[in-house]
Parts: sequence; structure tokens; C-alpha cells
Amino acid sequence: MTLPFRERFISIPHNEADPLLSSKEMIEVLELMFRRMDAINAICATDFPLYSSKNTNAWTVSSGGSWMGGFWGACWWLRAKLTESVSDQQNAADICQRLAGKIPVDSGYRSLISWYGAALGEIWFRDTQARPDPEIHYRARTQFQSEIKLHSAGCCDGRSFHWLSVDRDR
Repeated sequence: MTLPFRERFISIPHNEADPLLSSKEMIEVLELMFRRMDAINAICATDFPLYSSKNTNAWTVSSGGSWMGGFWGACWWLRAKLTESVSDQQNAADICQRLAGKIPVDSGYRSLISWYGAALGEIWFRDTQARPDPEIHYRARTQFQSEIKLHSAGCCDGRSFHWLSVDRDR
């Protein structure tokens, strides 16, 4: 697999004394990750992969995303950004649509599963389908904040997660 970002990484100077990966190693890791994503996606179809046992491809999956849904979507947005592939972008957008039902659930943590998977689609691609409905997101966040007695220290546009606790007894 030849990736469009290869030239950008190769041009980054590498200091041999630096413990970080070299440009070549970063490219190899990303290419291996993308190949693994293809294999996992083929096995899991429309479910979300959670984990596989040992060295098998027997995946435990979740139809609703569980804790992994947003991360899986974010992986596909990253891949779409680096490969510049329309099909990768479409796959990421489809994952976001399947997670959209998580936003209004009665748990702030569960609504975040959708948000952190969709945010990259909105930020990098201006994908309007990836962007959660601001009103639903705002209501879910407001409910979550009041349950644990937090107040937002930022704006209310669905992008700020800087919270201040006002309940010292918890």
C-alpha cells in the first residue's frame, strides 16, 4: 500500500539519538495498522470490534459500539485523512451515523462515544453528517454536567469539555 502521506513523513529530519520512531518506522506502523483495520472490518462487518482472544481473529463485537465505537470511527477518520481515500472517508462517516444514537442516552460518558468518533470527521472533512446535532448534544451534556455537579468553563457549541467541579463533597 503506497500512502500519499509517505513523502511528508520522509521529509521530517530524524535524529538518531532520539528514541522516537523514524519516519520510515512511522510509515510502516501506519501501513500495518491500516491493513489490520481492513482485516478487522471484514470480520466485524457492521458491528464494532471490542477485542480478540490471543492470536485469533475471533472478535468479540458490539452492535451498539460499547466503549470502542468512537475509537473505531476515529481510526477510520485518521486513515481517511492520511490516505485521502473517499471510501475510507465514507466508512468513517457510516460509523458515525451508526453511533449517532449514543448522543441522547442518559449517560454523558456514552454520549462522548459518539462525539469523539465524529469530531475528526467534522474538523478534518467538514462532514456535516458526522457532526452531532448541537441541540441534542447540548442537552445530553447539560444533563451529564448537572448530574455530577460540573459547570462548563468554555463555550456551549459542543466542542468544549473543560469542566470545573463545584461540588467539593464528591
